[in-house]
Amino acid sequence: MTRRTPAQYKWSALEFDETILTKHFTSPRSLKIAFVVVHHMTIIGDGTGKALTGCYNTWQTREASAHYGVEEGLVRQFVWDRDAAWATANRTGNHAGISIEHANISTDPEWRVSDKTWKTGARLAAHIHKVYKLGRPVKDKTLRRHKDFYATACPGPYINSIWSKYVAEAQRVYDEITAPAPVPPVDPPTTGPEVVSASLNAASYNALGARTYKGRVDRYVARRLKYLVDVLNFQEVGNGINRASKPNCLMRDRLDTKFGATYKRRGGSDGRYNYTNLLRVKHVKSGVITAARSTWFNGDDKQASWEVFEKDGVRAMDVSAHLENEDGVVADAKRVASMLNIVAQALAIAKTLNVDIRNIMFTGDTNSAGMVAAAMKAAGWRNAATGTEYESAYTFMGWDGRSRERYDYAFVHTTAAEAAVTAVHHDTDISDHAELVVRRRLTRV
Repeated sequence: MTRRTPAQYKWSALEFDETILTKHFTSPRSLKIAFVVVHHMTIIGDGTGKALTGCYNTWQTREASAHYGVEEGLVRQFVWDRDAAWATANRTGNHAGISIEHANISTDPEWRVSDKTWKTGARLAAHIHKVYKLGRPVKDKTLRRHKDFYATACPGPYINSIWSKYVAEAQRVYDEITAPAPVPPVDPPTTGPEVVSASLNAASYNALGARTYKGRVDRYVARRLKYLVDVLNFQEVGNGINRASKPNCLMRDRLDTKFGATYKRRGGSDGRYNYTNLLRVKHVKSGVITAARSTWFNGDDKQASWEVFEKDGVRAMDVSAHLENEDGVVADAKRVASMLNIVAQALAIAKTLNVDIRNIMFTGDTNSAGMVAAAMKAAGWRNAATGTEYESAYTFMGWDGRSRERYDYAFVHTTAAEAAVTAVHHDTDISDHAELVVRRRLTRV
C-alpha cells in the first residue's frame, strides 16, 4: 500500500492513494478490461476520506468490493486493476469492468453526489479509458452503470439524472488528455544576411616590404574594388620608415587613399584596423582591445581591433588580432592566453552593443600552427576553414616563398550559422601571409 495526497497522484499511470483489500475479489480477472462501471456508496462523505474509509471497513465483512472510490477530489484504490472486484453481481461486469464508487452528500431518496465528486469520477474514468486503450468513452457501452448488470438502483437517482453530463465530462477529459501535443508556433525566420569578410596580415616590416609596399597595396586595392566584400580586417606590421612616431601605418595610409569612397577605415590602431564597405554595411562602432598585461611577452603584439556593423538590420562583429610571434614554450602559452583574453573582452563589448554571440568572428595571424585553434575549439569556437578545401591551406609563406605554416584563422561560435573560408589568396603579393576570405550567414534575433 502507498499513501498519496492529491498532489502526489499520477493520473496518467493510475497511481493514487491505496488501501488494498486482502479479500472479497478474484485474482486474476479472467476477461480483458472493456469498460468502466459507475456506482454510488450510500455512504456520506465530507471530503476528508471519511466515506472512502467507510467503504473499506464495510468490505471487511461484506462480500463486495470495487477497484476505486472517489470523494470530492480524493481517489483511493481498493482492488488492483488486474483483479476482478465483486462489484456488479455479474461475472462479465466484474471481470471485464473497472468499478468506481462515488461518495454521497445526501441520503434517501436522492442520494446526491457533489459536483466535485462526480467530476473526479469522470476524470478517473477518462484516464482508465486511455490507459487501457478503450477509446473515447461511449455512453452505456464503455462507460456503464451498475444497474446495467443487475437489478439495482445503483448508482442512485441523482447520478442517473446527470448521466449524460457525467459521460460528457469523461469525454471532455479524454479529449484533453489524448489531444496531440500542440505544435509550437513557428518563429520568424532566424536566417540573416550573408556577410563576406577578408582578413590579411599586411606587412612592411623589412627593407623589401618597405620598398615594395606601394605596388603591393595598389594591386590589392584593385582586387578588392573588383571583388567587393563587406568588411576588411588588417593586421599590419611595419618598420616605421618615414613615420617614426607611428611605425605601423605605411600600408594603412596608402589604403585610405586608394580605396576612395568604397571602403572606409573604422577606428583601430596603427597596426590593427578594419574597413567597412560603405555600399553594403552600416558602421555602428569600432575600437581596440588590449590583451591583459599577464599575457604579454617580449613587448610584442597585444592588441586586436574590432568593428560592429549592421547588414539588413542584423548586427555583427569582426575582431582582428595579431598574436605574439616569438618562439618557445612561454610564447606559446602567452599566445593562447592573449587570444582567450581578447575573446572575453570582445564578448563583453558585444553584449553592450547587442551583438549576438552567433554573429561574432575572430580573425588574424595567431603565429601558431595549432595551439590557439585547439584552445578556441575547447572554448566553444570553430575554425571556419574546417571542412573546406582550405582547412589545411598554408597561409604563411615567408618572404622567401618557402617557409610554410597555417597561422591565420577565422573563428565563429559553435552555435553560429554556416561559415566557411572560401578563398586563400597567395597571389595578392601583399606580404608573407595570404588573405583569407570568409563567407558567413548571420543569425537574425
